[in-house]
Amino acid sequence: MKKRISFLFVLIILISCIPPIATAEDSNSSTKVDTEQSTSSPNSDKYPGTVVVALIGLISGIIGSIFAPWVNWGIEKRRLKLNHKTELIKEWRAFIEKFDFIHKNFGNTTVYGAMRPYMDDNIIQKFEAQRTFYATPDGGRGELLFKQWASDQVAMIEKKWNLL
Repeated sequence: MKKRISFLFVLIILISCIPPIATAEDSNSSTKVDTEQSTSSPNSDKYPGTVVVALIGLISGIIGSIFAPWVNWGIEKRRLKLNHKTELIKEWRAFIEKFDFIHKNFGNTTVYGAMRPYMDDNIIQKFEAQRTFYATPDGGRGELLFKQWASDQVAMIEKKWNLL
């Protein structure tokens, strides 16, 4: 957006600097005007264009100095959020991989607390269900159901955040 605005201001400045094109009809009248202008001030025609160009430059400088930091701040803010989310996903995956799901309760960890607002309600109920036993399937994925669910939730959150 900043480049488009800058391009428009440069275009306006260039257009204002181009002298008007004289036609054949104006050639006779231009000699009269030239003789009349020579009696008045010789640079009177140059100053209004210069003033317009200077004002356009001033206005574009003011607009650029106001909007450029704001645009850069917005871009940096998005970049920081993206980096933070990426780091969270990496930390969660590393924690889940090392966590002992057989002897410890994943629902009591700070990682679960951080993931919980982004998790599906069904999975939250499974992690927080009291005195519930889940039968593991024979073969395939699912020997450690809680690890599988936690890993699947991290993948779902990553997809929801458009990090893939």
